[in-house]
Amino acid sequence: MNKKILLLVALTSVLAFSCRKEIDRRKNEPYITNPTSYVLKRQTWTGPTTNGGSFLYIYNQDHLVSKIERYQWGTFSTNGGPSQTWHDTAHYSFEYTNGLCTKWLIDEGGGQGYIVYEYNEKKLPVKRTIYYGDHTVQSYNFYKYDNANNLIEKTDSTDKVDFRYVFTYNSSNNLTSATDNILWSNPQQKIKYEWLAFDDKVNFIKAVNGLPSTFVWDNNYHSYSSSSPNNFTAENYYTPVNMDQPFGPPTYYNYSYEYNNEGLPTKMKYGPWIVIFEYEKYK
Repeated sequence: MNKKILLLVALTSVLAFSCRKEIDRRKNEPYITNPTSYVLKRQTWTGPTTNGGSFLYIYNQDHLVSKIERYQWGTFSTNGGPSQTWHDTAHYSFEYTNGLCTKWLIDEGGGQGYIVYEYNEKKLPVKRTIYYGDHTVQSYNFYKYDNANNLIEKTDSTDKVDFRYVFTYNSSNNLTSATDNILWSNPQQKIKYEWLAFDDKVNFIKAVNGLPSTFVWDNNYHSYSSSSPNNFTAENYYTPVNMDQPFGPPTYYNYSYEYNNEGLPTKMKYGPWIVIFEYEKYK
């Protein structure tokens, strides 16, 4: 083998190694869709003087959420006795592979477990498996999307399909309705939420980098949709009815917001509730 051939082989090897390094680097980049330079650090709910809650978000060096701490409190009385205060704390932690959250560990006081996520080529979750703390499977969730990458159906399954959720969107890709079909009950029932109007600002849950797809029945973060670009300002809630019956009159809720300089809400009001959102710069 002459010197020219040896040089060509060496250059080819170097280029191949460099390309592999670039591909690996891109695979491991964090997947962030946050349109702002802030991350959400805390949301705190207060209103009725006896109840409240807060969420603290902690991020890793890639600015992806690594832990969430949830605090809740309220009051109760026993047999008409004096009011007593209860407190509850839960801890969630998140693990990442190739920039996507693939494992979510849950510690909710008396209950522990974890969730494993699987994604499609568009980096959207298509399946998640929920495990008990002893590593046995509790249930499976399956997700379907439209051409705009909006979640349009989710099913919760054990040995059968227990729940089927159906979602609709407007032309701005904001979630406009979510219907929960309760298939395990006898008779089968359904519940529905409708979102009637939206602001033109940034949906606050988008400022939690790395959080897997989130919607009203798939999280415990008081957020309705992580794919929706904006915050809803009006909502209808329909109480459960049998599957073959029409919904009755809804309960209506109105929401108002205050915002920071990048359009993220810093305060939300509805009914007796006030929600404070705290952020910090990350870029």
